[in-house]
Formats: sequence, C-alpha cells, structure tokens
Amino acid sequence: MEFTLSKRFSSRWMGTATYLYSRLRGNYGGLANSDEIFPGATGRVSAGAQQLAGTATRFGTAAGRAWDLDTLLFDAHGNFDVQGPLGTDRPHTLKAYGSYMAPWGTEIGGYFIAQSGVPISTWVQDSNQIPMFVNGRGDLGRAPVNNRTDLVVAHEFKLGETQRFRVEFNAENVFNQKTAEYIYNFYNRFRTANSLINLKTVDLRKGYDYVALVDATTGGKSAVGARDPRFGFEDNLRTGFLGRFGLKYTF
Repeated sequence: MEFTLSKRFSSRWMGTATYLYSRLRGNYGGLANSDEIFPGATGRVSAGAQQLAGTATRFGTAAGRAWDLDTLLFDAHGNFDVQGPLGTDRPHTLKAYGSYMAPWGTEIGGYFIAQSGVPISTWVQDSNQIPMFVNGRGDLGRAPVNNRTDLVVAHEFKLGETQRFRVEFNAENVFNQKTAEYIYNFYNRFRTANSLINLKTVDLRKGYDYVALVDATTGGKSAVGARDPRFGFEDNLRTGFLGRFGLKYTF
C-alpha cells in the first residue's frame, strides 16, 4: 500500500514524498537468496562469475540451498516448513525528495529515506556448515531503522551562447549515520569444525536442544567455547559521509 504526495515544479521548487507499507513473508528467499547472508564480521562474501568483488548475499542464481537438506526444513522445535518474514521484509518505508532553484541560478536538491530494519533470525550451523533457522524466522527482532539523507548543490555558468560550465557537489549520508544494516546472527562459531552440531541421529520432527548440542561439541567443552562472541552485535555498518565534486564543460 503506497501513498504519494507530489508537487510539480513552480515558484522555483518541487517535491515528492512517498510512504510505502508492505510485507514479505514465506519460506523462500528468492534467486538472489536473502536466506544466505554473510555478515561483514565473517570476512566472507559470495563470489560471482567475472566479478572483481563479491557480495554479502548470493548473486541472482538458482544456486541456493533451499530444500536441499532435511535439516533446513525444520526448526529446532520440530516445526516443519519454516515460514516468516523474509530477509528483505521492510514493512515501513518513507522517502522524500525536493529541489529548489535559487534566483541566482544555484540548484539545491535533497533526498531522504527511512525504512524498517531487516528481520534477524538465529542461525546455528550443522556439520555441513549450513546455517539453520533454529527458532524460526525473525526471532531476534530487526536491525535498526535504516535512514539516510543526501544533498546535491550545483551551479551552471554560461560562457557565450552555447558553452556551459557546471560545478556540482554531491553529499551522501550528510549526517554521517553509520547505522548497522544487519545483526551478527551465527550462534556457534562461523565455520569452525569443532563448534558445528551433528544432527544425523536426531529426529527433526521432535525438535532438539541446539544450545546443549553446541555446548557439547569439542569446541564447547574447551576454554574458548563454541558460542560465537559476536552473536547479537551490530554488523554491516553503513558507509559514513561521502562527498564528490564534479566539473562539467559543455560546448
């Protein structure tokens, strides 16, 4: 459901504001799989063909793990077909954009967005190094509200009949808000062999105590422990203030 308020350009300014309410629930994260995310603290990314850098989520392929293993079909409480808010579910989104043309020719534009944080779910990895939704989807609540303000200021100088010289400054995240876009949600240590639980003899329909299983691992019995100390902490912090100058000559 979307509401939009828009003002056409007149009296030297224009603006648009939009509020969107939406829900995205189910049991499948899509081709660009939001169920398979690497929090920044893991230092891992998904690699793509002919790409210089990876991404926190899988690229848009059908290479996801959905329904590949029976351990992914149940949560730790014996519930079959784990459904709930999907990884990109943001119920509330507010956007606003406006621009003003000063009498002396300077252009000023601004953009603002505020949206609900994404849902966070507890993940426990088994001996296959695959994270499972042990408490269903969204049991850890949501990441912080995501909001950002951008600004652009530009002025164009006329040089004769056809020549123009434009000076522009773009400012992204003006208030330097380094908001966490995710929460570290691996309960046991990420891809650490002695911290992975083994469910080969477990009747998934009856559920299992993942806390006890993690503590019973070799890592859990050691002084270091098998629980990841980063669990529940903010991660994937938004890039801070970014400014760019631009010069453009048209002839």
